[in-house]
Amino acid sequence: MRRTESSRFTIRTEGDATLIEIRPARPDPAFLAAAVLLGGLFGLPALAVLLNPARHDPLSLAAAGLALLVLLLAGWALRRALRGRRPRSLRLDASGLCLAEECLPWSALGPRHVRLPEAARAGP
Repeated sequence: MRRTESSRFTIRTEGDATLIEIRPARPDPAFLAAAVLLGGLFGLPALAVLLNPARHDPLSLAAAGLALLVLLLAGWALRRALRGRRPRSLRLDASGLCLAEECLPWSALGPRHVRLPEAARAGP
């Protein structure tokens, strides 16, 4: 079984600032495939029931409603897995901690600490 790429980050110095670039891991392809297959497995029969007026009895409509619920849950899981997967950059300098246009001064951070994870301390 092939291992998927995990998230990673790089640290570099630029002048008097430290830049940390964070690259989130990609969602597992098996999870994406399962969400798409569940959507197709439940969505297509529900669509066939809803489009055929001869199948509009209460039991068939209830089954189609539950199938649409499964379709919505699969779509929600797929959307959540794909959202926010772009690289981010943190900037640590004398003024504070900056993420995109939002900067927090060191005084606002108070007693919080930025620590390097154990995996990065070990080195490549």
